[in-house]
Amino acid sequence: MKILFLNERLQRLCENSRLMERELGADGAKSLRTRLAQLRAAPNLAEAVLGRPHWLKGERRGQKAFHLAGGLRLVIEPADESPVAQVDGAVDETQVFVLRVLYVGDYHE
Repeated sequence: MKILFLNERLQRLCENSRLMERELGADGAKSLRTRLAQLRAAPNLAEAVLGRPHWLKGERRGQKAFHLAGGLRLVIEPADESPVAQVDGAVDETQVFVLRVLYVGDYHE
């Protein structure tokens, strides 16, 4: 899949190993690198199954989180022009080929 970023700061964090380790620690940085590689390698969002992925609710509805290390999460959203919605309103993950990284950190704090 193709990965986009909400802003330059997130892009730098996700592409710079030293910055990643400084902000997330060694375990968090390793997990983030692994998750990003898995997402890039997956043909669509449905195939990205590692990292305990789960759709978020409330203010973060429409966003999906992947576990990194400790309380850290990688939060993404579909960035395709129009991801196909299923009957129940959920996103058809087999039709999502472009993601946008929205957040990396612990949103429980």
